Amino acid sequence: MLATVRPEDIQIPNHALKNCIADMKARQSCDEIVLDALTDDEVCILLCRRFEPNHFPDEFASLIWKRTDGNPLFTQSLLDFLVCSGDIVHDGVSWNLPSPPAQMVQKIPDNVRTMIRQKSEVLESDARVALQYASIEGEEFLSSVVARLLDTEPLRVEEGLVCLAQNHRLIRVLGEEELPDGALVTRYAFAHALYQNVFYEEIVAARRTQLHAIAGEQLLKHYGELAPRIAGQLAMHFERGRNWERAVEFLMIAAANARNMYANSEAEEHYTHAIEVSARLAESARAQAQFRIYEKRAAVYLATSRFDLSIADGREMIKRARTAGSAELECAALYTLGNTLFWAHRLDEMQSTLEDVLRVSAEDEAGRLRALALMAQGHLASGDLSQADDKLRTLIQSSLSLDRKTLLDGLDVRARLYFFRSEYEDAEQMFRKQIELALDLSDAFEFVKTNYFLGLTLANLGRVSEAFAVLSCAMDIAKRNGDSFWLSRMPNAFGWIHREMQDFEGAKAFDRKGAAIGHEAGFGEAEVNSVINLAMDHLHSDQATVCSAMKTAASLLSHDAWFRWRFEIRFLHARAEQTLARTDAIALLEKATQYGAHKYIIIARTLLSRLAMLSADFDTAAEEITAACAMLKRYPALLCAWRTHAMLGRIEMQCGNPDAGIRAYRLAVSNIRYVADHTDDKRLRSIFLSSDAIREVLSDAGERLCTE
Repeated sequence: MLATVRPEDIQIPNHALKNCIADMKARQSCDEIVLDALTDDEVCILLCRRFEPNHFPDEFASLIWKRTDGNPLFTQSLLDFLVCSGDIVHDGVSWNLPSPPAQMVQKIPDNVRTMIRQKSEVLESDARVALQYASIEGEEFLSSVVARLLDTEPLRVEEGLVCLAQNHRLIRVLGEEELPDGALVTRYAFAHALYQNVFYEEIVAARRTQLHAIAGEQLLKHYGELAPRIAGQLAMHFERGRNWERAVEFLMIAAANARNMYANSEAEEHYTHAIEVSARLAESARAQAQFRIYEKRAAVYLATSRFDLSIADGREMIKRARTAGSAELECAALYTLGNTLFWAHRLDEMQSTLEDVLRVSAEDEAGRLRALALMAQGHLASGDLSQADDKLRTLIQSSLSLDRKTLLDGLDVRARLYFFRSEYEDAEQMFRKQIELALDLSDAFEFVKTNYFLGLTLANLGRVSEAFAVLSCAMDIAKRNGDSFWLSRMPNAFGWIHREMQDFEGAKAFDRKGAAIGHEAGFGEAEVNSVINLAMDHLHSDQATVCSAMKTAASLLSHDAWFRWRFEIRFLHARAEQTLARTDAIALLEKATQYGAHKYIIIARTLLSRLAMLSADFDTAAEEITAACAMLKRYPALLCAWRTHAMLGRIEMQCGNPDAGIRAYRLAVSNIRYVADHTDDKRLRSIFLSSDAIREVLSDAGERLCTE
């Protein structure tokens, strides 16, 4: 005989089968086959077999499995219910879902609800109420909270819950735990989420509200200062308990927790829900509360490169500040908006916002400093570096009066000025200060940006492995954040380093990827950077590609004035290397000199020296290369310095100055050795040391040093 039985059913006192089964087991006259719940994969197989063919979304099977915990009866019942209710339909060809699956699976089939109620009806009244009150906490619950809700002695509640777990299997024991306030409690869970749903539905609405408020206060008492750990749970209780202020408070904390875990979509949901809940606040508190929520959500949108949404939230901040009648808040809102407009390349709108900042902050020192920070950013983007410097000096002198966000933005402009002027050692120090402050403020956008520029700075200093580590960290965080703005720039950074290390094939792969990502995302400056890199990558192999890339770069540069001056310097460098024309090299020198881009001044003079050598004009060659080397002493850029020192060595030898030539070759070899020693990637290091350019320098240097 084959029989089926649910083990929890025979736990009812005096059940006819209870002693019978125990007796058969003792006599070894029966075999018991325990049927486990269905796995996620088995639910997927069940769907495919029952609904063949179908066009269900990939997540549908997983949602069904999570909703039913793999319980075969519940799974089958839910699928039957979804078919009968028209949530799963057959269009004559295949099975489909007309509605989002996440909404559909929340429903409870009537037969399942009836079955659960039948199981609960055999319970004593006190036990049933205990489970109803336990359902207030959710699928898992604490014995101490249930005791508080029942207003009953905790020990008595514990004994009742243990009995329910052992005899009826409606709940299960998860274990004991000590809470932050020292309370020793037992954590339980409903045997199935649907059990919790049904018991929760049995509580009248007014009682639910009361119980949620009590549960929230009890949990708050247990966790105290550690309440942020369960912020989402507390927010739920306080919202359902109609304590709107507390609900908003803990939704904000839950969102901050999510941001710290790079769960930006979850953070966005919490902030959006907090805005909805805040509409229930008293009018006197509503505007300021919503101001803070929009401010935080705007930062999430900025970190995920959704500039338009961030700008919209900035404008909402301004409305709330004006409703609150606070000039200070309005100034802060305008600053947030102006900063986002800057990164969105909307410089005209940023200028208009800046004028509003100046108007609102006429008598406010903090507002005036914010305006200076915005001005400095605008000057940096337009290439008016002296004006940016002036504003920064004022900011630095007033640094004690700056709020931390304005200070962070001021450090950013200063650090990038150092970087653009090839003052890499100063830039490194400033970028590291920025990273600390960005972490302290949980500013993901600034953190990724700063690591990007720090990586480039370290590479210029010849510390290639450090640069790769920093850039990889930035790329990983950008991916987690969904930050397409900075993520689109990462490939061209790697591509540039690989080319400087003479790995042209590796550089091409990175730069092709960077150009494609920048184009697809619509970030022209990221695309142009990669396209210029591609031109440089192909200089010695494919002139057709070089010409095509240069044409594309010129077109891209004409469309956007945002940091055009910076990309034009790189463009002129590529063109000078392409044409080897003195006029192009002079154009590069003039542009680099205009903006104080010392590395490119060194590159331009080294190129002019090389061209003079080709024309046998040794005096000009010596003059140019001597000026380049003098500048290298002040502005070391070790990743490319070996070329300049090697050129000086050749020229000095050619001009009959062997001592000077040997000194220059020693410096070239020292630069090469430093870069190689600071590259942990064995493959890349090998490519660098065995490349034609490096072998030529080492060969020349070896010959000269052996002669010495």
